[in-house]
Amino acid sequence: MSARLPRWWPQAAAALAFRLALVALVPLSSMQSGDTPDYAALAQGVLSGYGFSTDTSPAHVSTFERPPTYPLLIALVWLVTGKSWLSLAVVQCVLDAAVVPLLYDTASRRLGEREASIAAWLYALLPFPAGTAIQFMSEGLSGFAFVLSVWSATRARDSERPRRWLALSGVAMGLSALTRPYLIPVGAVFGLLVALELRHRRGLSIRQAVAVLALFGATCAVPFAPWVARNAWASRTYRVPFVLVQHYASRPPYTTMLTAEFEGYLASFDEPFVWTDTFKPPTRGYLTNAERDEVAALWRELEASNGSMTPAMNAAFSRLTAERYRQAPLRLYVWRPISMALKTWFSPRASTFRVSLDGGSGLAQGSKFLLLSLLVVNASTTLLALLGVFAVARRSRYDAAVLWVPPAALTVLLVYIATRETRFTMPLYGLLTLACAGGLVAVLDRVRARLTARGA
Repeated sequence: MSARLPRWWPQAAAALAFRLALVALVPLSSMQSGDTPDYAALAQGVLSGYGFSTDTSPAHVSTFERPPTYPLLIALVWLVTGKSWLSLAVVQCVLDAAVVPLLYDTASRRLGEREASIAAWLYALLPFPAGTAIQFMSEGLSGFAFVLSVWSATRARDSERPRRWLALSGVAMGLSALTRPYLIPVGAVFGLLVALELRHRRGLSIRQAVAVLALFGATCAVPFAPWVARNAWASRTYRVPFVLVQHYASRPPYTTMLTAEFEGYLASFDEPFVWTDTFKPPTRGYLTNAERDEVAALWRELEASNGSMTPAMNAAFSRLTAERYRQAPLRLYVWRPISMALKTWFSPRASTFRVSLDGGSGLAQGSKFLLLSLLVVNASTTLLALLGVFAVARRSRYDAAVLWVPPAALTVLLVYIATRETRFTMPLYGLLTLACAGGLVAVLDRVRARLTARGA
């Protein structure tokens, strides 16, 4: 008698088939980004024996710009297959398809069987996680580790011996955050949520809940420990300042053009500036014509200096930023953060397929129909996810908190601190599909109830 197949196998098979089909259809150039050469160079450095360096010269000075997890994955794949982008893409597709059973089991334990099946189908067939999985970037690996952490924490909640599951959850969260370091605060918030949920579920004392949080935090730190030790060694060996996790942007244009004063001015804009090419002046959003004229003059200076900011230019941009906030405080202090938060989750996520409306930032120019289609799909998914959070909260505030607290923490981080790119939300996309499944079930139940009432 043959073994019974798991309930999630159709979704997992569909997820893998969809991703492999994209690999066959999408050109290799559209699967690579400006960061891909660095990841490949670091992987090649590991395989060649000179460590984490993008240098091709014999000195091979270690870099602190990129965390190690994704380059190590590339190195592992290429160690087995040789330098093959196709092999790497296939491995990434398999890894992303493995998210499906994790989401299914998490949803079945927290939400119900119907929600589990729907969430698995959503993750399998929505274009955004599939498009991310085939890109040679680190979001896919980080997303797998994040979902693994959520699944393990869910198993810990339901287990009589939760320590091993908690440890696995912490290690997975550490891997996710080490892959994408901006997730470190999100991981800390999630660890606190895990401790509070276990305290509520098992009636733990405050001391026991603190012990749970300590275990989660300690295991989160496990993946970081070798990397921090390596950074200490590299700092002493090459006589450079010590870096704890990552020192991004230690080379042009970040050291010559994107100064704090310049980026502060850019950050005072909403649409369309931060969503197009950051190396071009804003096309609109100026508060006065005088500001537009002065920025145009500053940009001509910037181009004449080959992208190097001068102290006078920095002072001018700092003054312009202060004037913008003084002239439109409600618009910039209140509406702009709200607008950015909404765009972070409701935008078309066109970067998933490396297209833009105007071809900015080196992306291929996509049709308006394509971007409108992506906008409709993503906005509908996000709205259903918001509905799902409220529906789940009626049954369990902790299950609902798992769905909304990490994305809320990430939203605050992206709007106020980090770069606002929709791809940065992709490691948490598994939670979005869980919440969306809850919203779909709530809608279906409401429709069924109304039809039943009419029939009666």
